Amino acid sequence: SLRTPFLKRGLSEDDILNKNIIKLYNDAKYSEHDLVNLEFIFRELLKIQETANHEFVKEIDVAIKDLGLEKFNTTILIFKKLIKYGNDKETYLGFLALATFFTEQDKAILYFNEALNINPNNLFLLNNLGKSYLEMNQLAKAKKTFHKIMTLGNKEQKPELIALANSNLGIIELKAAQLPKALLYFNHALEVAKNSNLKLIQANQYKNIAITYKKLNNSKKSCANYRKARILYHKLYLDFKAEDILTHLKKEQCL
Repeated sequence: SLRTPFLKRGLSEDDILNKNIIKLYNDAKYSEHDLVNLEFIFRELLKIQETANHEFVKEIDVAIKDLGLEKFNTTILIFKKLIKYGNDKETYLGFLALATFFTEQDKAILYFNEALNINPNNLFLLNNLGKSYLEMNQLAKAKKTFHKIMTLGNKEQKPELIALANSNLGIIELKAAQLPKALLYFNHALEVAKNSNLKLIQANQYKNIAITYKKLNNSKKSCANYRKARILYHKLYLDFKAEDILTHLKKEQCL
């Protein structure tokens, strides 16, 4: 699915605005096949709240909650207002693009690029633009965007985004059936994630590597990486992901 909303994971509406919940899933990324993960967006929005004009704080609260509830049309209206009257057009355009993607993909790309015209090196925007291209199967544009993130991320010491860029490049190669190239990218993402203690990105890479080895008909390495992914998902309290891995382990007769 394009996204895994909070409410399907048993969180109440009030929890959506709870900083402790967001902190609990600090490095959480859903499967890189998903466009965005809402926790990451919420963290960014909460940062905006801390510096926003007082008159806009309540509206940002509503935007966060409605984004979590998948009320994208409401969120879009709020960000359009913030772009008009707020003091951070670049950031609000980025969030408008994310909310719009679920209803009008082509328009979302225009918003992303409008924001990047203000700041071409905004890694948050580039990451989500790349994922948008990936979801739309515009693989050449996605690849170009993720390569740019890797270059800028190294300069700015942004290991999380470097790891994700490598992971998404691996997914592009996986789609193209370039399995050795996919493994190189996934392993590089895993190395960066390990060095920076990005546990969930590590778990996702073990899963990606397992999928790739399965396609290479190497069941031993596939099972070994599925097991590593399941252990990490459990440690991160992401039981729905651990259960998904268990299904794969049973299917592949890894148990």
